[in-house]
Amino acid sequence: MCDIERLDKNMKVDKERLEKIQPMRFSYPTENGQELFYYAFFPSIEPKGCVICIHGGGWNSDSAKRLFPQAAYFAEQGAVGVSIEYRLNSEKTDVRNGLRDCVSAVKAIRKMLFERYGKEMPVVSFGDSAGGYYAVCLGNQKIVKRIDENMHIVDYVVDLNGIVDLTGKWSYGLSSQSSQDLQDYSPLFSVSVGDAPSLIMHGDEDKTVDLEDAKRYSEALKEKGVLHNLKILPGAAHAFILFDYRHDNTFVGDTLCWIGQYLKQKELI
Repeated sequence: MCDIERLDKNMKVDKERLEKIQPMRFSYPTENGQELFYYAFFPSIEPKGCVICIHGGGWNSDSAKRLFPQAAYFAEQGAVGVSIEYRLNSEKTDVRNGLRDCVSAVKAIRKMLFERYGKEMPVVSFGDSAGGYYAVCLGNQKIVKRIDENMHIVDYVVDLNGIVDLTGKWSYGLSSQSSQDLQDYSPLFSVSVGDAPSLIMHGDEDKTVDLEDAKRYSEALKEKGVLHNLKILPGAAHAFILFDYRHDNTFVGDTLCWIGQYLKQKELI
Protein backbone atom coordinates (compact mmCIF):
# COMPACT_ATOMS: atom_id res chain seq x y z
CA MET A 1 0.00 0.00 0.00
CA CYS A 2 1.46 3.34 -1.05
CA ASP A 3 0.99 6.74 0.47
CA ILE A 4 2.32 10.14 -0.50
CA GLU A 5 1.89 13.50 1.16
CA ARG A 6 0.14 16.11 -0.94
CA LEU A 7 0.67 19.84 -0.74
CA ASP A 8 -2.99 20.47 -1.60
CA LYS A 9 -5.27 17.61 -0.65
CA ASN A 10 -8.24 19.17 -2.44
CA MET A 11 -6.67 18.79 -5.88
CA LYS A 12 -7.49 15.72 -7.94
CA VAL A 13 -6.16 14.40 -11.23
CA ASP A 14 -8.83 13.18 -13.67
CA LYS A 15 -7.07 10.69 -15.94
CA GLU A 16 -10.07 10.21 -18.22
CA ARG A 17 -10.35 13.95 -18.84
CA LEU A 18 -6.62 14.27 -19.47
CA GLU A 19 -6.73 11.47 -22.05
CA LYS A 20 -9.30 13.41 -24.07
CA ILE A 21 -7.00 16.41 -24.50
CA GLN A 22 -5.21 16.34 -27.85
CA PRO A 23 -1.72 17.80 -28.32
CA MET A 24 -0.25 19.72 -31.21
CA ARG A 25 2.42 17.78 -33.10
CA PHE A 26 5.70 19.44 -34.05
CA SER A 27 8.63 17.96 -35.97
CA TYR A 28 12.25 18.39 -35.04
CA PRO A 29 15.42 17.39 -36.93
CA THR A 30 17.93 14.90 -35.62
CA GLU A 31 20.89 13.03 -37.14
CA ASN A 32 21.25 12.63 -40.90
CA GLY A 33 18.18 14.71 -41.63
CA GLN A 34 15.88 12.30 -39.82
CA GLU A 35 12.66 13.84 -38.54
CA LEU A 36 11.11 13.06 -35.18
CA PHE A 37 8.16 14.58 -33.34
CA TYR A 38 7.25 16.17 -30.05
CA TYR A 39 3.72 16.69 -28.81
CA ALA A 40 2.82 19.91 -27.01
CA PHE A 41 -0.10 20.68 -24.72
CA PHE A 42 -0.61 24.42 -24.28
CA PRO A 43 -2.17 26.07 -21.23
CA SER A 44 -5.05 28.53 -21.41
CA ILE A 45 -2.92 31.16 -19.65
CA GLU A 46 0.52 32.67 -20.20
CA PRO A 47 2.91 29.92 -19.07
CA LYS A 48 5.69 30.35 -16.54
CA GLY A 49 7.59 27.30 -17.71
CA CYS A 50 7.68 24.11 -19.73
CA VAL A 51 7.82 20.47 -18.62
CA ILE A 52 9.31 18.03 -21.14
CA CYS A 53 8.19 14.45 -20.45
CA ILE A 54 10.41 11.56 -21.55
CA HIS A 55 8.98 8.04 -21.58
CA GLY A 56 10.70 4.90 -20.36
CA GLY A 57 10.69 1.37 -21.73
CA GLY A 58 14.25 0.21 -21.21
CA TRP A 59 15.38 2.25 -24.26
CA ASN A 60 13.82 -0.51 -26.36
CA SER A 61 10.07 0.09 -26.29
CA ASP A 62 7.12 2.43 -25.68
CA SER A 63 6.41 5.85 -27.18
CA ALA A 64 5.75 9.51 -26.45
CA LYS A 65 2.03 8.72 -26.12
CA ARG A 66 2.68 6.98 -22.80
CA LEU A 67 3.17 10.33 -21.05
CA PHE A 68 0.46 12.32 -22.85
CA PRO A 69 -1.75 12.44 -19.71
CA GLN A 70 1.17 13.68 -17.61
CA ALA A 71 2.04 16.39 -20.15
CA ALA A 72 -1.63 17.39 -20.38
CA TYR A 73 -1.75 17.66 -16.59
CA PHE A 74 1.15 20.11 -16.56
CA ALA A 75 -0.67 22.19 -19.19
CA GLU A 76 -3.72 22.27 -16.91
CA GLN A 77 -1.41 23.60 -14.21
CA GLY A 78 -0.35 26.49 -16.41
CA ALA A 79 2.83 25.14 -18.00
CA VAL A 80 3.52 24.03 -21.54
CA GLY A 81 3.52 20.24 -21.27
CA VAL A 82 5.45 18.30 -23.90
CA SER A 83 6.04 14.61 -24.58
CA ILE A 84 8.88 13.77 -26.94
CA GLU A 85 9.84 11.00 -29.31
CA TYR A 86 13.37 9.65 -29.42
CA ARG A 87 15.01 6.81 -31.28
CA LEU A 88 14.92 3.51 -29.45
CA ASN A 89 17.99 1.30 -29.23
CA SER A 90 18.65 -0.94 -32.21
CA GLU A 91 21.55 -2.60 -33.98
CA LYS A 92 22.55 0.85 -35.25
CA THR A 93 21.62 3.07 -32.29
CA ASP A 94 22.21 3.24 -28.55
CA VAL A 95 21.52 5.71 -25.74
CA ARG A 96 23.89 8.26 -27.27
CA ASN A 97 21.59 8.51 -30.27
CA GLY A 98 18.53 8.75 -28.05
CA LEU A 99 20.25 11.42 -25.99
CA ARG A 100 21.15 13.34 -29.14
CA ASP A 101 17.46 13.27 -30.05
CA CYS A 102 16.49 14.58 -26.61
CA VAL A 103 19.03 17.40 -26.89
CA SER A 104 17.70 18.31 -30.34
CA ALA A 105 14.14 18.21 -29.03
CA VAL A 106 14.94 20.56 -26.15
CA LYS A 107 16.58 23.05 -28.53
CA ALA A 108 13.59 22.90 -30.88
CA ILE A 109 11.11 23.30 -28.01
CA ARG A 110 12.99 26.30 -26.61
CA LYS A 111 12.89 27.90 -30.07
CA MET A 112 9.16 27.21 -30.39
CA LEU A 113 8.45 28.65 -26.94
CA PHE A 114 10.31 31.86 -27.73
CA GLU A 115 8.55 32.25 -31.07
CA ARG A 116 5.16 31.63 -29.49
CA TYR A 117 5.50 33.65 -26.29
CA GLY A 118 8.33 36.07 -27.03
CA LYS A 119 10.30 35.14 -23.94
CA GLU A 120 12.55 32.50 -22.46
CA MET A 121 11.15 30.36 -19.67
CA PRO A 122 12.35 27.60 -17.33
CA VAL A 123 12.46 24.14 -18.87
CA VAL A 124 12.04 21.07 -16.68
CA SER A 125 13.00 17.59 -17.89
CA PHE A 126 10.66 14.96 -16.43
CA GLY A 127 11.53 11.33 -17.07
CA ASP A 128 10.52 7.85 -15.96
CA SER A 129 12.98 4.93 -15.78
CA ALA A 130 14.97 4.90 -19.06
CA GLY A 131 13.38 8.27 -19.75
CA GLY A 132 14.62 9.31 -16.32
CA TYR A 133 18.11 8.59 -17.60
CA TYR A 134 17.63 11.07 -20.43
CA ALA A 135 15.98 13.61 -18.11
CA VAL A 136 18.97 13.46 -15.76
CA CYS A 137 21.46 13.66 -18.64
CA LEU A 138 19.78 16.84 -19.90
CA GLY A 139 20.68 18.49 -16.60
CA ASN A 140 24.25 17.16 -16.58
CA GLN A 141 26.80 19.56 -18.06
CA LYS A 142 29.49 17.02 -18.89
CA ILE A 143 27.16 14.61 -20.67
CA VAL A 144 25.30 17.33 -22.59
CA LYS A 145 28.57 18.87 -23.80
CA ARG A 146 29.65 15.49 -25.16
CA ILE A 147 26.59 15.61 -27.39
CA ASP A 148 26.34 19.32 -28.25
CA GLU A 149 28.77 22.02 -27.14
CA ASN A 150 26.15 24.71 -27.75
CA MET A 151 23.36 23.14 -25.72
CA HIS A 152 22.38 24.70 -22.40
CA ILE A 153 21.27 22.23 -19.75
CA VAL A 154 17.66 22.27 -18.58
CA ASP A 155 16.73 24.38 -15.58
CA TYR A 156 15.40 21.56 -13.41
CA VAL A 157 15.19 17.76 -13.47
CA VAL A 158 12.42 15.49 -12.21
CA ASP A 159 14.04 12.05 -12.03
CA LEU A 160 11.48 9.28 -11.48
CA ASN A 161 13.29 6.01 -10.72
CA GLY A 162 15.75 6.91 -13.45
CA ILE A 163 18.79 4.91 -14.53
CA VAL A 164 21.98 6.71 -13.50
CA ASP A 165 24.68 4.02 -13.74
CA LEU A 166 25.56 2.26 -17.01
CA THR A 167 28.49 0.31 -15.58
CA GLY A 168 26.35 -2.55 -14.23
CA LYS A 169 23.10 -4.18 -15.34
CA TRP A 170 22.23 -1.27 -17.64
CA SER A 171 25.43 -1.44 -19.71
CA TYR A 172 23.42 -2.85 -22.63
CA GLY A 173 22.23 0.72 -23.25
CA LEU A 174 25.60 1.54 -24.80
CA SER A 175 26.96 -0.37 -27.79
CA SER A 176 30.48 0.54 -26.71
CA GLN A 177 31.40 -1.55 -23.69
CA SER A 178 34.59 0.31 -22.83
CA SER A 179 34.67 1.13 -19.14
CA GLN A 180 35.49 4.77 -19.92
CA ASP A 181 32.48 5.23 -22.21
CA LEU A 182 30.18 3.55 -19.72
CA GLN A 183 31.35 5.93 -17.00
CA ASP A 184 31.32 8.99 -19.26
CA TYR A 185 27.64 8.46 -20.06
CA SER A 186 26.63 7.55 -16.52
CA PRO A 187 25.19 10.55 -14.64
CA LEU A 188 26.42 8.98 -11.40
CA PHE A 189 30.04 9.46 -12.48
CA SER A 190 29.60 12.76 -14.36
CA VAL A 191 28.25 15.15 -11.72
CA SER A 192 29.85 18.59 -11.64
CA VAL A 193 29.31 21.93 -9.92
CA GLY A 194 26.57 23.83 -11.73
CA ASP A 195 24.49 20.86 -12.83
CA ALA A 196 20.73 21.40 -12.80
CA PRO A 197 18.94 21.03 -9.45
CA SER A 198 16.65 18.05 -9.26
CA LEU A 199 13.83 16.19 -7.58
CA ILE A 200 14.61 12.47 -7.33
CA MET A 201 11.69 10.16 -6.56
CA HIS A 202 12.16 6.42 -6.08
CA GLY A 203 9.99 3.68 -4.61
CA ASP A 204 11.41 1.41 -1.93
CA GLU A 205 9.69 -1.57 -3.62
CA ASP A 206 11.35 -0.92 -6.98
CA LYS A 207 12.63 -4.25 -8.33
CA THR A 208 13.85 -2.84 -11.64
CA VAL A 209 16.09 0.15 -10.89
CA ASP A 210 17.77 -0.24 -7.51
CA LEU A 211 16.90 2.34 -4.87
CA GLU A 212 20.55 2.18 -3.86
CA ASP A 213 21.44 3.79 -7.21
CA ALA A 214 19.25 6.79 -6.39
CA LYS A 215 20.92 7.08 -2.99
CA ARG A 216 24.39 6.90 -4.54
CA TYR A 217 23.41 9.54 -7.07
CA SER A 218 22.08 11.76 -4.29
CA GLU A 219 25.44 11.46 -2.52
CA ALA A 220 27.30 12.35 -5.72
CA LEU A 221 25.15 15.47 -6.12
CA LYS A 222 25.66 16.39 -2.48
CA GLU A 223 29.43 16.05 -2.84
CA LYS A 224 29.42 18.61 -5.68
CA GLY A 225 26.97 20.94 -3.97
CA VAL A 226 24.19 20.38 -6.51
CA LEU A 227 20.80 21.20 -5.03
CA HIS A 228 18.43 18.23 -5.01
CA ASN A 229 15.67 16.55 -3.07
CA LEU A 230 15.59 12.75 -2.74
CA LYS A 231 12.08 11.55 -1.94
CA ILE A 232 11.70 7.83 -1.22
CA LEU A 233 8.14 6.56 -1.66
CA PRO A 234 7.22 3.81 0.83
CA GLY A 235 5.63 0.84 -0.91
CA ALA A 236 6.03 2.23 -4.41
CA ALA A 237 7.11 -0.09 -7.22
CA HIS A 238 8.91 0.80 -10.45
CA ALA A 239 7.26 3.22 -12.88
CA PHE A 240 4.89 4.52 -10.21
CA ILE A 241 4.03 7.57 -12.35
CA LEU A 242 2.30 5.54 -15.10
CA PHE A 243 -1.46 5.23 -15.26
CA ASP A 244 -2.96 1.75 -15.76
CA TYR A 245 0.27 0.06 -14.76
CA ARG A 246 1.51 -1.16 -11.38
CA HIS A 247 -0.33 1.21 -9.05
CA ASP A 248 -3.96 2.27 -8.92
CA ASN A 249 -4.68 5.46 -10.79
CA THR A 250 -5.58 7.36 -7.63
CA PHE A 251 -2.05 6.95 -6.33
CA VAL A 252 -0.57 7.88 -9.71
CA GLY A 253 -2.76 10.98 -9.85
CA ASP A 254 -1.88 11.98 -6.29
CA THR A 255 1.82 11.60 -7.05
CA LEU A 256 1.51 13.66 -10.23
CA CYS A 257 -0.41 16.30 -8.28
CA TRP A 258 2.32 16.41 -5.65
CA ILE A 259 4.98 16.92 -8.32
CA GLY A 260 2.93 19.69 -9.92
CA GLN A 261 2.54 21.50 -6.62
CA TYR A 262 6.24 21.02 -5.88
CA LEU A 263 7.21 22.62 -9.20
CA LYS A 264 4.78 25.48 -8.54
CA GLN A 265 6.44 26.13 -5.19
CA LYS A 266 9.76 26.29 -7.05
CA GLU A 267 8.12 28.78 -9.46
CA LEU A 268 9.05 26.55 -12.39
CA ILE A 269 5.47 26.26 -13.67
